Amino acid sequence: MQEKGTIIEEKDNLVVVKLDREKSAGCAGCGRCHSGSDGRLLVEAEKYPGAEIGQRVLIEILPQEVLVSCLLIYGLPLAGFILGVIASRVFESNLGKTIVFLGCFGLSWWAGLSLGQRYGQKHRPKIVKTLP
Repeated sequence: MQEKGTIIEEKDNLVVVKLDREKSAGCAGCGRCHSGSDGRLLVEAEKYPGAEIGQRVLIEILPQEVLVSCLLIYGLPLAGFILGVIASRVFESNLGKTIVFLGCFGLSWWAGLSLGQRYGQKHRPKIVKTLP
C-alpha cells in the first residue's frame, strides 16, 4: 500500500509524515497511523536520504506487515479469550473459572500488544521516493 504525504517532523532516524487522506472505514486499524489534530493520519517512517521537513514523499506500507500487526494485536487476545473460555470449563467454582479466564485473556492481551508494538518498531513504513 502506497500513500502520499508531507514530512512534518524529524526524530533521530525517523520522520513523521502527514498523509493526504483522513482515516476512513477502510483503514486496517493496525496501529501504525495516528490521527492528527485536523483528522489527517500521521505515520512514523524511516528517514530517506535528502528528504526534509515540508517535502512531499511517497511512503510504502507492506501488506504482509499490516497483516502480521493485526494478527498480533487482535488475534492473540481473541485466541486467549477462546482458550480462557475452554480452560475455565474444567473448574466447578465460579471463582476458579473467573481466575482462569481472566488469566488466559489478560496474558494474551498483554502479549499481543507487546509483540505488536515490538514488531511495529522493527518494521516501519519506508519512504519510497520524494515527490515534486
